[in-house]
Amino acid sequence: MHLLLTANWEYTEYKKYPIQRGQCITGTSETPKKIGISKQQFRTAISKLKSTGEITTNSTNKFTVVTLVKYDDYQPNEEESTTKPTRKPTREQHQNNTQPNNTLRSEEDKEIKNIRNNLLSEINISDVEDSEKKYFEIAKSFQQLFIKNLEEKNSPTKDQREATYKNYVDQIRLMFERDEVNKEHVVKVYKYLNSPAGEFWKTNILSIKTLRKQFQKLVAQANQPLNKSQHGSTEPTINRQSAETIRQNSEGW
Repeated sequence: MHLLLTANWEYTEYKKYPIQRGQCITGTSETPKKIGISKQQFRTAISKLKSTGEITTNSTNKFTVVTLVKYDDYQPNEEESTTKPTRKPTREQHQNNTQPNNTLRSEEDKEIKNIRNNLLSEINISDVEDSEKKYFEIAKSFQQLFIKNLEEKNSPTKDQREATYKNYVDQIRLMFERDEVNKEHVVKVYKYLNSPAGEFWKTNILSIKTLRKQFQKLVAQANQPLNKSQHGSTEPTINRQSAETIRQNSEGW
């Protein structure tokens, strides 16, 4: 999907290197980061696509040019089909039959890509794919929590308010799929960061990437009993509004 979305529609050049229609540039450092996988997973995926004949590659000392073998089947060139009448009728008929489906697929791909680049705060859950709705709800909950904690410290909230869908949701998804995080962990950490007990961490966990990086420590800290001499009681004090926010945000998790 990433290769289809980034492949060129028409001829261009990259650092004076010719890039044809149906080709795209990849790198073992930047590309895995963009799609949220490891370098080894990226290499394995490329090898599998090459072995099944779906792509070919041509590497330089700085980047790799990937060619999608059947790119025209996914993204038909309408101009080419109308300016080359000498093409065999069977091929033209095949294009006419597949063009509506390919166009629909193209529009769906564009919509998904646009959503991922939109501000998280401006996206409704109805716009999100079913497979990512759980991650989306959790992401928005933590975004709102970070903004609240920043406001309490009179700190700027611009970065968090302008965070994109992919920046937040991808990190939450990876927490569940790779870091073996579960719903109980998430709810516990959310409550901890929204309580007086987590006061120290409130000023240190102000982004979704930092949350993921420190998540294991936060779970362990949230499981620790409170020190009476430091906090005055053995239970964190959460006001009614905060408790209601936690309840509402965790209902769909």
